[in-house]
Amino acid sequence: MQKVYVICVLVSLLTACSATQSGAKVGSSEIPSKIDPKNPPTLEVTGMSPGSFVESAKNLEIVVKSKNVVESGLKTSVFVNGELFKTLNSSEEKVNLQSSVKEGLNTVALSAVMPDGSFVKHPESFKYVNFVFKKKPESKMETSLSPVLISSPRGVYSGDNRFKILFDYIFKPQGTLPKIYYSLNGETRELQGWGPHYFQNLSSGIYKLKVWEVDKNGKSIGAESQVEFSVQ
Repeated sequence: MQKVYVICVLVSLLTACSATQSGAKVGSSEIPSKIDPKNPPTLEVTGMSPGSFVESAKNLEIVVKSKNVVESGLKTSVFVNGELFKTLNSSEEKVNLQSSVKEGLNTVALSAVMPDGSFVKHPESFKYVNFVFKKKPESKMETSLSPVLISSPRGVYSGDNRFKILFDYIFKPQGTLPKIYYSLNGETRELQGWGPHYFQNLSSGIYKLKVWEVDKNGKSIGAESQVEFSVQ
């Protein structure tokens, strides 16, 4: 079974190192988990094969099945090309991807999500499929790369919510001894520990956050994810 590296760890309660980013503290905290590691939330996607070529928009429908997700009071988030597409509240649901798919390489990814918005930390709770739509590539496309998903931060933070903003992501490593880096408005830092992390005391403004994976030689591998959020 392939490991999943995440900001939080399913069973162990970790306390990660804190860092300073643009005068804002990036720290960690402990979130207890009620997920049973022997009976975890499990996701399955059918209707789309990894690396497949899809010619017609009518074939852009998948079926998402889950076990121990709804029953555990959790939800399933569906991401298309790194953007949150839909949140599911049932154990089986058809999802039409047409409105968010582009010509060329696309990625649909699923993750079970905790009530606080963070990802469930188990390999069976994170699934993805890379596929090509309509436009056949002139050269071979890499259809096996794992996406990096960011559950938070997203949107607008104001009032009391602005002072402590959850920073959470999930990915499957593409190499040995991977490291994770992030940049906030262009300032790059290596993430220390697996969180969960928080941005604390950010000043008002618009922020661009990017997360990516590098190998032991510092070379960027796998996919990257970028989101924009604002603090008022």
